[in-house]
Amino acid sequence: MVVNRKNIMEVKEMIQFLNQESIQVIYDSEQVFSISHTSCKIYFWNGGFYNSYEENDERLISVLSSIVRIEKKIDSEFYPIWTKEDGIINQNENFVKLNGKYYTIKFLELLIEQIREFKKINI
Repeated sequence: MVVNRKNIMEVKEMIQFLNQESIQVIYDSEQVFSISHTSCKIYFWNGGFYNSYEENDERLISVLSSIVRIEKKIDSEFYPIWTKEDGIINQNENFVKLNGKYYTIKFLELLIEQIREFKKINI
């Protein structure tokens, strides 16, 4: 099971979600991987390096749990379609681009609130 704060997604649901065209995933280590599929395996590509897993592979659960962001290429730009913070992002969401990545307004508002709370604690 892939667990996050707002959205719990089963492994099969996550694999189906990753089975879209022009997808890339970002891990908590900030590594970016492209995704491809065959009938029985899912491949995570990073340049010339790749890992492959069968859908029932126990290691796949660990890999999916490390994903913090899934992006889809739309008009030559990658936009988030799922993040640990937001869960699944609908296409009507507004985005802001910071340091080369798009973020939802909702995520940025929460981040600003966390910064305010942090400042209160450290003052």
